[in-house]
Amino acid sequence: GTGDLIVRSGAKLIAGEIVLGGSRSTFPIRDGAITIEEGASIIARGNGRRIFDSRDGYVFRADGVLVVSSGWINLILSEAPSGSDANFGVNMTVGACVTGECATPTRLLADGTIAVATRRSLVMADNVAYGARNLVLGVSAVNIGETAAIAAMQAAGELPPGLVLNQARLAELLAGNTAVGVPALQTLVLNAHDAVNVFGGVTLDATSLERVVFGTPAIYGYGTAADTTVIRAGEFVWTGADGVAGAPMADRLGGGRLAIDARSIRFGYGPNTQPSSAAVDGRLALGFAGVSLSASETIAASGTSSLSVYRDRGAYVT
Repeated sequence: GTGDLIVRSGAKLIAGEIVLGGSRSTFPIRDGAITIEEGASIIARGNGRRIFDSRDGYVFRADGVLVVSSGWINLILSEAPSGSDANFGVNMTVGACVTGECATPTRLLADGTIAVATRRSLVMADNVAYGARNLVLGVSAVNIGETAAIAAMQAAGELPPGLVLNQARLAELLAGNTAVGVPALQTLVLNAHDAVNVFGGVTLDATSLERVVFGTPAIYGYGTAADTTVIRAGEFVWTGADGVAGAPMADRLGGGRLAIDARSIRFGYGPNTQPSSAAVDGRLALGFAGVSLSASETIAASGTSSLSVYRDRGAYVT
């Protein structure tokens, strides 16, 4: 098939859980697309019914999926395909314009979670109003940095594919949480399959949320000695990964600083999860002259895991 899925303007989907899935087009091979037009509504209400979700200990893997659920869905990006499909995926657009004004609200409402997994682009228009306790973004990489630093990497053709995040973009994500009659956003989960990449210096302030979760095996720094990246949160959770991190750009690894400032910092798992006792989660911070952890209450770790911090590593190989 074409690999495309469109939710038309005026359509309303209501259920305990709604899953939209796209795929790469096979004839010819190209990116697929999930498009939710302005004026469409996707609503997930539990009405007291218990659904099968991540509270049962499961982590869901997918590529090209949007989930609106009344439960807790921890969604991560699946492994990349091999062969001719490797460079193709599913682009997602929420709030695609169908009128000149593009002002008709597009609603994503959930008692529990809104989750996305894609290794291609994700666009959320200004007309989108969402409401959920948990916002989960599963991407290949999260690229943190101010506009100039990101633009320089993009111009050099060296910006890894994934989600670009700075304070302005974070504010846009949080500003969409305007829907009424649903829970306020409590948790932002950034599941980066390969790594979180930090370019230059930037400050991300997410103290309006209860917690921010990084689900990634590595944080790579590509800044100068003058650059400091600060991440502020109520609770900061770094859930590692038992898989291998993506390879860093070894010739660009920097010497900046990473500072995490929160009420509590946890190396482990967030609430409503059932960690595997057999999993060994690795966490690597590479390309920083210094990493500081500052918590007003607690710094804790759980499970079987590790944290390794390096400025550089000779002949580094993942």
